[in-house]
Amino acid sequence: MPSLTTNLWNNAGYKEHRRSIRKREKERIGETAEFCVSAVKDGGIEATADKIAKRVSRDTWDVLRRRWGRFRCKWMARLAQQILDAKAQMHETAADVVMLKWWNPLHTPERVFAHELLKSIPFPGVDEHFVAAAYGIRLTGVCLCATQGIPLTKCACFQPLALGWTKEQVKSFLVSRGDEWMRGSKSGLVG
Repeated sequence: MPSLTTNLWNNAGYKEHRRSIRKREKERIGETAEFCVSAVKDGGIEATADKIAKRVSRDTWDVLRRRWGRFRCKWMARLAQQILDAKAQMHETAADVVMLKWWNPLHTPERVFAHELLKSIPFPGVDEHFVAAAYGIRLTGVCLCATQGIPLTKCACFQPLALGWTKEQVKSFLVSRGDEWMRGSKSGLVG
C-alpha cells in the first residue's frame, strides 16, 4: 500500500497546482525581461558591466567574460542564493545559542517569540556585506548574460530578481541602482 506522502506528491491536483505556479512564474519573468530589454538596448547594462569590470582584476574579468554561458550563470545564481542562505543561517544560529540558556524557564510561546525576535535583529555591517555580495553577483550575472546575447528570460541570475521585485525595481537596479551598489551605497539594494 502506498504511503500518504506518495499519494500527496502524486496527486493530480498538486501537480496541476505546481504547473500553474511555474506557468505564472514564467510569465512574470517574461514580462519583467520585456520591460527591462530597453536597458539592454540602450547600453545601460553594458555601462554597468564596465563598472563591475573595474572592481576586479582585468584577467579575472576577461576569463569570466570569455567563458560565460548559461551554465556559469546558473552557478553564479546558486552562489548568490547560498550567500543569502548563509546570512539567514547565521541569524538562526545566533538565536539558537542565546536561547540555549533559557530552555527550561520559558514556556513555548515566549521561547518562540524570543527566538524569532533574535533572528530578526540585523548584525551591523555584516548583513549589508552579505546582501551586497549576493546582489553584486546577480547583477554581474545579468550583465554578462545580456552582453553575451543570452536572453534575460534564460538568465538564472535575472530570474530571482524578476520573481522577488517589481519590474520597475529590477530595471532600476540593473541600470541606476546598480551604480549605487558599485559606489557602496546601502540604498543601491532594493528589497
